[in-house]
Amino acid sequence: MDPLFPTLCILDTSVPQNRQQCLLKASKEAKALASRNTCYNRNKVQDKKTACEEAKKRCQPITLTPSEVQYLGQLQITFGKYNGQSFKWLVENDVGYIKYLLDMHIKERRHHERKASPDEWVKDLLLRYVQLFPQVSCHLEINVDRAIYGQGRFRSFTFLEMWQWYSLHKTLQADPQAGTDHERKMAQEAHCSVQQWLVMKAEDITTKSLKRFRQYILDKEKPPQDRDPPAAAASSSSSGSKGDGGWVDDALLVEALTSFERQAAGEAEGRKKYPDKETHPDPPQKPATDYVSPYTVSP
Repeated sequence: MDPLFPTLCILDTSVPQNRQQCLLKASKEAKALASRNTCYNRNKVQDKKTACEEAKKRCQPITLTPSEVQYLGQLQITFGKYNGQSFKWLVENDVGYIKYLLDMHIKERRHHERKASPDEWVKDLLLRYVQLFPQVSCHLEINVDRAIYGQGRFRSFTFLEMWQWYSLHKTLQADPQAGTDHERKMAQEAHCSVQQWLVMKAEDITTKSLKRFRQYILDKEKPPQDRDPPAAAASSSSSGSKGDGGWVDDALLVEALTSFERQAAGEAEGRKKYPDKETHPDPPQKPATDYVSPYTVSP
C-alpha cells in the first residue's frame, strides 16, 4: 500500500466499497494529542504556493512526482487542537473533526460580506482532499444525500435511497396494483425502518448519524418552501460537536433495528436471506453520487 495514502477507519467493511463510510469518533492518538494541545497555538501561515511546494518535497522519499492526493495529504493544519498535523493524519484519526470544520467552513463561505481569514486556503484544500475519499466526504452536509444509512438490511443504502423507498411505500399503498411484489416488500420494510426513528424523540436517539438521518427525512417531508437551506442544515447538524470523541459508533444499534425490521416484516424465524440481486436493488430513482467540488460551493 502507498504510504502516502491514508489508512481509513471504516465503520462496516462488509458493505460494498463504494458504500463504506469512516468512523466519526476520534482515535486514541487524536484524543491524546488534543488533550496536550490546550492552548491551540497557530503555526505561521504560509502562502498556498509555498505550502504546496513543501508538501511535495515531503513526498520525495516515496516519489519525485507526487499525485494530487499524495501531496495534498502532506499539507498541514495551521490552527486548532491538531495544529501541525497533516491532512493524511487527520483523515486517519478524526473524521468527526473534519466534518465539523468543513461544514462550518462551507457555511461561512456562503456569506459574501465576511472577511476571509489568512488560513482559509488551508480549509479549501482540506475540502478538496476530503472529496477524494467518498468514505469521508459522505459525512459532509453538502453531500447529505450520499450519507450512508448504515442500519440493518439497509446498511449500504444512502439517505436519498432510503427516502425514495420510504416515499414509494405511500405511493404503492394508494394504488394496490402498482409495483412488483418485490418492490412492495422492499418499500414496506424501508418504511418500517425509517419509522423506527421518526417515532422517537431526537434526544432519545444516541447517535449523531441517526439524528441526522431523522432530520433529513423530516426535512424531505416538508413542502419545498418550508425546508431549511443547506447552510442552515449544516450549521444545525454540526453544532455542539467538534470531533472531540463524542460521536458514537452507529453499529451498536444494528441488532436492535434488525429485530424491529423482522417484527415489522413478520419474520418470526429470524432475518430472511435475500439473493444478491435483491439485497441491494436499485432505488425508484438513481441517487445523486457526483462529488461536490469545493470551488462550486461559493465564489
